[in-house]
Amino acid sequence: MTPVPAATTPAAAFAALHRAAAAPFLIPNAWDHASASALAAQGFPAIGTTSLAVAAAAGLPDGAGATRAETLLLARRLGPAPYLLSVDAESGFGDDPDEVAELARELAEAGAVGINLEDGRRDGTLAPVALHAAKIAAVKAAVPGTTGSPASPSPASPRSRAARRCRMPSD
Repeated sequence: MTPVPAATTPAAAFAALHRAAAAPFLIPNAWDHASASALAAQGFPAIGTTSLAVAAAAGLPDGAGATRAETLLLARRLGPAPYLLSVDAESGFGDDPDEVAELARELAEAGAVGINLEDGRRDGTLAPVALHAAKIAAVKAAVPGTTGSPASPSPASPRSRAARRCRMPSD
């Protein structure tokens, strides 16, 4: 596993994990406090959430924009823990960049240092590039100091194929 690089802020440490050349950055997904604690105990310096697990636990469909409250609640439960937290926020739970930016502010206040904004839609199409770029720009403006980079494509998930990550400072 990649050790946490020395950095001035949790967000800088999270960004450095993405750029470390010594080993691939592996970020496992947790669905609750117990799973996050178990993963952290195994030495993972960063833990992600998974929108599928959040939706399944709530009995709601994944990718339908129905789990904003549950996602934020999970972030609040996991955020204070001694690992770096990245939150899968589906497509930001809406198409309004200002609303997505407000979510990013709330997630940062909860302790998240990263947010995953998917550009895949429930019907299998991709959101318009301009809309997705506007969401990312709004997140970066709402949580100053963010940097963005493309997420790695995953052949296992068509929705994540073109997802984007915005790293957020938590302080």
